[in-house]
Amino acid sequence: MKLLRLTTDNLDGVFDNEFNANITVEPFSKIALSNISLEASPSVITIDNFNDTIEHQYLSSGGLVSFKIEHGTYDSSDIEKLLTEIQNKANLSISDVGAQIGVQWNVRIDKYTKKISFQLKKSKLIDINDWTLKNVYQQSTGGTNYKYTSSEAQTDIDKNEMYSDIPFCKGGGVFRARIDTLKHSGLDGESGFYIGLTKIEPSTLEKVSIQNLEYGIRAYSPDNNYNIVLKGIEYNSSNNVECKPVSIENVIDSNVGNKNDVVQISLNLGKIQMKIHQETNNNVVLYSQDYPEELYGVNLYPVIIFRGGEDDTILSKVQYTADPYVNINTYSLPFETLVTGFQPPPQSNVSTNILLRFGSISLATFLGFTNVSIPQTGTIKGIEYTYESNNRFIISDVIDSFIFQLININLESYDSLSKQRKNILSVIPKTESINNQIIYEPNNLIFLDINNTDTLNLRNIKAQILKNDLSKLKISGVATATILIKSKDE
Repeated sequence: MKLLRLTTDNLDGVFDNEFNANITVEPFSKIALSNISLEASPSVITIDNFNDTIEHQYLSSGGLVSFKIEHGTYDSSDIEKLLTEIQNKANLSISDVGAQIGVQWNVRIDKYTKKISFQLKKSKLIDINDWTLKNVYQQSTGGTNYKYTSSEAQTDIDKNEMYSDIPFCKGGGVFRARIDTLKHSGLDGESGFYIGLTKIEPSTLEKVSIQNLEYGIRAYSPDNNYNIVLKGIEYNSSNNVECKPVSIENVIDSNVGNKNDVVQISLNLGKIQMKIHQETNNNVVLYSQDYPEELYGVNLYPVIIFRGGEDDTILSKVQYTADPYVNINTYSLPFETLVTGFQPPPQSNVSTNILLRFGSISLATFLGFTNVSIPQTGTIKGIEYTYESNNRFIISDVIDSFIFQLININLESYDSLSKQRKNILSVIPKTESINNQIIYEPNNLIFLDINNTDTLNLRNIKAQILKNDLSKLKISGVATATILIKSKDE
């Protein structure tokens, strides 16, 4: 019996050992792995100016949109942090017009396949028709169109409201309503309405107060400008210079000809914006700010609070894009558009030419993709799509089984994954490790036939350690393997 000690410091786990003496292997000898010791190296990537950019296209006429990832060093244990960073920055790259309305990214690692996916889904800009109504009257005007008004007398207390517990879209989110009727009735505080977003799930509150709104638009009457709400505090153009003075325009009772203003809160290219769409001046930005990092990935919920009494304040075309990853049945409804009068930028539902492109091959391969561009050439036609990595992302290289494979000694080993003969000497099962250090010694040696009909004289032995999906296992330091060769009679 012969004992051969193999060593390597090759980062890809390749053994290529030369011997200064002939190692004679008699015909029909057998070989076994006696033990192996190695230190697996966790996958690491440093994000810097050379690889911090990801590009995507959702509309061919708009061209490529790029976003940058925060610089830093990420290893396999930081993968969730990196994926969240990519997802947040991807969603901030979506606009609030046309085909991008309602688009949202979800970047994740599948717990079963261990593959990383960049998923694009799109929610429809519609009246969801399942609002929770508190002292609010809903009147159908045909099809999926409704009008909403307070069912109580005017008040300055936040008790007449409608809301949804379905979160707002975190990409190209839009929440809008058209003013159907707006009458000044009673005091200013008892007139008009608030439309806004809250980060508190509305159903958990006895009532949604102005203090609960992260962002909101306040309309009093045709005699006033619009106000804004930021973190529960109401501002106008005189006490917040960022709030533009915009007067309420064309308030016609019952909204004849769809001429009245449309108020909108939306996410647009990394900004939270409050807009007023008017017949004479469409897409007026009332307020805009960079979307705060504290709200990245946070659920926001739509709410409307009525102050005006019954028929004093009436809103129609109340539409918003819900988070498309929340499973609700309203996505089967047709897309809504404002077909008469002036209209804000409508949502488009046509298939577009889409693609995903990494700024460097290092980032692509770290995430399991074999090419920097998906597809490799051209684009994909669709509205929704999932870009899935080619290879699995193993969160830790040592938590799963791995393979010790000979390269220049043929064995009768067969692998179902590749559907081919492989020179696999041993499959090392899931092994406990300390600081990524693995020491494996089987309880019982398994000798495999070399099937050499003639005597072999070896001066070089090549082998490699692989992950169980046959991809490279990165190692640190020196790995050592001991193999035993015995003749057929031993």
